Amino acid sequence: MMSTILLVDDEQNFLKSLADALHGYVEGWNVLTAQNGRQGIEVFESQPVNIIVTDLRMPIMDGIEFLSYVRSKNPRIPVIVMTAGGCADLEERLNSIGAAWCLRKPFKITEMVSTISRQLA
Repeated sequence: MMSTILLVDDEQNFLKSLADALHGYVEGWNVLTAQNGRQGIEVFESQPVNIIVTDLRMPIMDGIEFLSYVRSKNPRIPVIVMTAGGCADLEERLNSIGAAWCLRKPFKITEMVSTISRQLA
């Protein structure tokens, strides 16, 4: 079954390498990208998405605003947050917006793959 992953991060090189890695890692994953929350909403509105992986600190629209919007439209969609800061510091905020998981950058691609796989299962 094809699963569509929406990756949202303002670091273009990181976004591209993560998208390429996920494409190559698991067959049957369609990976869409956006460089900020506003672009993320455009992608989210234009096609069905099974899971969202987003950074929090981004220009134009940050990850918290983006996820609040997504949650208002689809409260069940799994969300993974990537952050350069500590996940523990953000736990309360992440719970309030319904993030399922937090990964601290930098992380291993295998860690991201297993986290996405668990959330999709």
